[in-house]
Amino acid sequence: MFNFIRFRESSVIVRIYTEQYGLKNYLVNSVRSTKPRFPVSFFQPLTLLDMLVYNKPHADINRVAEIKCINPYHSIPFDVLKSTVCLFLTEILYKILSEEESNKDLFEFLINSFDFYDKKETHFLNFHLQFLIKLTGFLGIAPHNADEMINEIKSSGSTSLISKGEKDLMDRLIRLPYQEYVELSNLRRRKLLGLTVHYYQHHFDYISEIKSYRILREVFD
Repeated sequence: MFNFIRFRESSVIVRIYTEQYGLKNYLVNSVRSTKPRFPVSFFQPLTLLDMLVYNKPHADINRVAEIKCINPYHSIPFDVLKSTVCLFLTEILYKILSEEESNKDLFEFLINSFDFYDKKETHFLNFHLQFLIKLTGFLGIAPHNADEMINEIKSSGSTSLISKGEKDLMDRLIRLPYQEYVELSNLRRRKLLGLTVHYYQHHFDYISEIKSYRILREVFD
């Protein structure tokens, strides 16, 4: 679940990345009424939903028959830092995942990643960095190391300067699983995130502006 917009008096149009159909838009009725059929909380960013839908392959908007919320998050909605991180990642995912086709490996990666993040009580400050790095593997742009990222950014005329020590830390983040925590200061985390965002912008010029990026940086300061 990425986002929703209001439609008429009581309905919403939701944009959801589905396991079977890829990225789709759905019209959901009776959400914003005095006795809603489905609560608005179902449509918060990254909520995991089980849906019965009427799917027409070439329709811009399809309809939903039934919705259930499965594995509701226990920490993400109530932790300001975690919810801000998820807002930032949702914006990037929304801009990047535009194809209407099934990708079960990517779908499972998204589900497992955010489930891990929600359950993690400590040592989760690098999650957004590791998530974006791991996501590149599903987008066909996975870097082998920090030098490769820097060289590609330079090839487009941009610069992203980091020290030798920061390169070594990025190489560890590229290599290690979520479970392996890399100790970073806020300054180094911010610089490595800047490198990662520049790397994405190099490959996807339509994500030049990330509105939640500034908010994320403020939260980590």
